[in-house]
Amino acid sequence: EALFNPFAGHDAGQVAIAADLLARLTETEENARFLCQHARGDGLLERCVSLAAMPTLPAETRSDVLMVLKNCMAVAEGKAMLCKDSTCLRRVLEAPPEKQTGEMATLLRHAWLGLVLNAVVSTQGSILEAHEGNHLEDSVIELCDTQTDPQGSAEGLLLLRHLYERRKTPMQPTEATRLVKLLVWAIGESDKHESWREWKGERARSPAEAVSHALHLLAAIGHQFPVRKALFHIDDEESEQLAPETAQHVNAMVNMLVVAVQKHGTTDPYAWRALSLTAEVKYVRRLMRNHACVKGLFRTLLASLAIQDRTLTEQLVSLLKQIFTGATDQFLSTDPTMFENLGKADGLKKLLSSLLTSWKDNPDIVHRGNIVAFLADAMFFSSFTDTWQVHNQASDLISILFDALLWKGVEGTAGLALGNFVSANGHIDLILDHDRAAHSISNVGWFLKRTSPGWDTKMQIYYLWRVLRSRKGCKLLCKHPHSDLIIAGLLTGVPYATTEDNEVLSLLECFLANEETRPSVLR
Repeated sequence: EALFNPFAGHDAGQVAIAADLLARLTETEENARFLCQHARGDGLLERCVSLAAMPTLPAETRSDVLMVLKNCMAVAEGKAMLCKDSTCLRRVLEAPPEKQTGEMATLLRHAWLGLVLNAVVSTQGSILEAHEGNHLEDSVIELCDTQTDPQGSAEGLLLLRHLYERRKTPMQPTEATRLVKLLVWAIGESDKHESWREWKGERARSPAEAVSHALHLLAAIGHQFPVRKALFHIDDEESEQLAPETAQHVNAMVNMLVVAVQKHGTTDPYAWRALSLTAEVKYVRRLMRNHACVKGLFRTLLASLAIQDRTLTEQLVSLLKQIFTGATDQFLSTDPTMFENLGKADGLKKLLSSLLTSWKDNPDIVHRGNIVAFLADAMFFSSFTDTWQVHNQASDLISILFDALLWKGVEGTAGLALGNFVSANGHIDLILDHDRAAHSISNVGWFLKRTSPGWDTKMQIYYLWRVLRSRKGCKLLCKHPHSDLIIAGLLTGVPYATTEDNEVLSLLECFLANEETRPSVLR
């Protein structure tokens, strides 16, 4: 009652004293709730919003009223009052403080960033719906003073993460450059700043939080080309050759990200997603396969897989898929290195066991597709197939690939994986003796009948070529109830055979040379 009149008046000194007292009084949730439930509470908070939106208000007074609003947002009653109308706090969002130096300016930055963060999270982003352009993001980036205020920068990174997770418009190159500069500071340099220790208390941020927020932010924006270009200085994501200085920069960025994930994000799905998104750049994933720090990363990855957290495993598998995509273009150097980095036979056995467990526990089609894609590429390498062929769950591995033969979008990848699984040393019996082998061959026949020739049909033919050209395979075919269907499917692919892709001709030739299968072809 005593504070209401001076706070609502125009005497700057009395307003400042009232704001300071209110900020102190509402530091506890009990007092903040009492203020919100008081008969004068609505009027006091409305006055706080008006003052908080005034850029000309002295920094100390403005930071105090911002703290009052932030404190009241921490209780349900205050949140209901301040968020009932999205335009209420939007005035504050549209009036960021100017970037200035000094203790009061720093406190004002922290208070404004903290309130805006609470408002965005509490309203689930609805407060941003009528916000024009990207001015709020620009303002937050501008307020992140990495040289003098790492605390505010860490708070800004957390706010930016929430803003960009909800943003639908694409990022512009200039904006991406400024944002990446902030990310690189947080991930690679923030822990070197001396002023972290000057801040204490529950509101204090730490270098580890800055890194975590930066990785989360990168996970939200890392799919955009302007961000990747700003981060790696690469104009063409499919480029395999870079200028020496650019290659050196990419190497430093990869090392920075890998070290950050190992140090701060081993169990954080967002950290692994950030790394996975960067690996979509061809040169980056090529570098990762033989990078000095990747051995430690893979050991960390295997340990994180063992946790068996669904969301975490999805991102770990996604990273594996990216790193192994197109790995055969570095075949000679990659095979022994990757085998060594993943812990040789023991590591690969643990990896396959974790993947099979995840397949069983997580029916998500995208995740399972990533598992199949990783297996298909990994099994180009004999060291991997040699290990998995003698795994005690080899039959389960074949079963999941049989399942994938029927899944739209994964049919060809599953055929490639099955073909690669027996290509290295001819363990064809692992598939032919499987209790679902005949059924899988029928599925391929039906797929070839109803699908126009293309990459997917070629890969399923590759699977048949690997397993049916043997004497045992021919015998299975001649006894198969759908042998005519399978032969008819193969014949549809004859006009599309080439010098490089002639498995269909090779397989038909094999059937014609075998007395038992020849009648099926001639029919």
